[in-house]
This record gives sequence, C-alpha cells and structure tokens, in this order.
Amino acid sequence: MMKMQEETQAVYQKYGVSATGSCVQLAIQMPILFTLYQVIQNIPAYVGSVYNVFNGVCTKILAVDGFTDIINNFITDNKMTRVRQVTENADSIVDFLYALSPSQWESLQNISQFSGFSDQISKTASEIQKMQTFGVLNIADQPLSYIKTGSLILIIAALAIPLLSWATQMLNLKLMPQAATQNGNNDNNAMASSMKTMNTVMPLMSAFFCFTFPVGLGIYWIASSVVRSIQQLLINRHLNKMNIDDLVNENMKKMEAKRAKEGLPPQKITNQAHQSARNINKIEKGMSGTDEANRAKKVEEAYKNASHAKAGSITAKANLVRDFEERNKKK
Repeated sequence: MMKMQEETQAVYQKYGVSATGSCVQLAIQMPILFTLYQVIQNIPAYVGSVYNVFNGVCTKILAVDGFTDIINNFITDNKMTRVRQVTENADSIVDFLYALSPSQWESLQNISQFSGFSDQISKTASEIQKMQTFGVLNIADQPLSYIKTGSLILIIAALAIPLLSWATQMLNLKLMPQAATQNGNNDNNAMASSMKTMNTVMPLMSAFFCFTFPVGLGIYWIASSVVRSIQQLLINRHLNKMNIDDLVNENMKKMEAKRAKEGLPPQKITNQAHQSARNINKIEKGMSGTDEANRAKKVEEAYKNASHAKAGSITAKANLVRDFEERNKKK
C-alpha cells in the first residue's frame, strides 16, 4: 500500500494534479447547506408570513387547560418523529402545527377539547395546504396515502414521484464517466461489480423511500438529479472538445515551472531516479526467501552508502529520490 501511495503521489506530481482540488467547492457549499437545512427544518421561525398563519389556532390552543398533555399524547399516538414534545411556549406549538400532515389536521379537529375552534383549525389547514400544493399533490403528504384515496389522478401523480426519482438517478449514473477495468485483474473486476451493484440498488432504495416519505422529498431528489444530469451533459460535451494530451502537457509545464521556482531538479531526472529505484527493489520471480532477504539487505546498504556512489550509477539516482522526498517532507 505504501508503494502504491508513493507511485500515486508521483503521478499526481508529474501531471500537476491536486488530490484535494475537488474539495474546495464542497467546503464552500457546506456552511450554506447547513444553514439552508435549518431554515427548511423550521420555516415558521424564519418566514414571518408562514408563522402568522398559525397565530390564530396557536392562541386558541394556549387557552385550553392541559393543552400540553393533549398535544403530546397526539404526537405519541400519531408517531410524529419530526417534532419534539410541546411546552407552554407558543413557538413549540407553531412547530407542532407546521409538522402536521393533511390527515393529521383532520385528526386535530376531532379532539374534543379543541371542538370549540374546529372551524379555525380547518381554515388554517386550508391556508397551509395552498402553500404546500405542488400540482395536484401536497408536498407534506406521502404518495402511499394518495394511493389509498382511490382517486385515479392522485394515484398516477403519486406513483410518478418514485418512478421519476428512480429514472432520473439512473440517467445521472449513465452520464457519469465510467472507469475502464482490466479483465485479468480480479481486484478491478470485484470493485467494478461492487460499484455496479451499488448503482443499481441506490436508485431503487430512493424509489422505495419516496413511497413512505413526504412528496416534497421525492420532488427534491428528482430536481437534483435533473440538474446534475444537465450539468454532466455540459461537462461531457466540454471534455469531448478538449484535447487531453494538450491539457496534460500544459499541467506538466506549470509543474516544471513551479519546481524550478522552488529550486528542485527537473521532473525528468526525478522520474528516471524513481524508475531506477523501482528496478532495484523489484524482486525477480522464483527467488527464494534467503535470496530475497539478501537482495533487500544489499539495497539497504546501497542506500546507506549512496553518498559515495559513482556519479550516474543506479545507486546515485536512487539517492536523488531519497533526497527529493526528504526535502518535500521538510517543506
């Protein structure tokens, strides 16, 4: 593994590739995504117009004796995992009301202690439904609940969400560049088989989740996959127009200029030294354990005596590699 990592680093260095270059975009996105998640998780706290919709019902509930026990029992009975237990704070009641699905709004109206303002609960539910409607579906409801209604239009629309989620994710995977595998390499074949299985299972899992999760999540997955597919199409078209050899040569020139600025030897000399060092460490087929140990001992002695090596010899070239790596570690 260490030899493989060294060779990988040598290739990165040769072609001017940064292993962490793709992390910069993610580092910029992460704080935005964390902030956006908090807003979506608790929209009434950040959007005043949504908060005001719940004010009337919230005021009525606060006037009911023992409303905290009533609502907390309602949360437990309906297995509402998105909302925490309600306290006497008005904000906690608004969070509870915001987390209700259309069917749960109907159940809330049927609570005997809230019967005196059931009309206001119904009116608030209608206003919230207008905000949550996407086409003919409410994004807060589950496709499975629409299938149980028996309405043909709603069933078709509800089934379209998981199917489109699966189809768009499969399209996104098809557009992604696939690494070529060597038929004779078992490790590569096993990795390719594992990736193929994962690429098949993940879209199916998302389709399954879309049946039990709110419609809004499925719409988000579909929109994300469509945007990624368009983006990948544009990238693929751009890459097809590019000459990879020219790009590699340009990166190598930049790397050579950087090395020259830092006072390091040219890349060709270092590559030659790397190749010579690999030839020294290469174990011939059929060697016994004793011969292999003797060969390793000789290589170690050669490294120790590298300072007295003849100029241009293999040992001297290996010494270049050692000195180069030591300088890099110090930097």
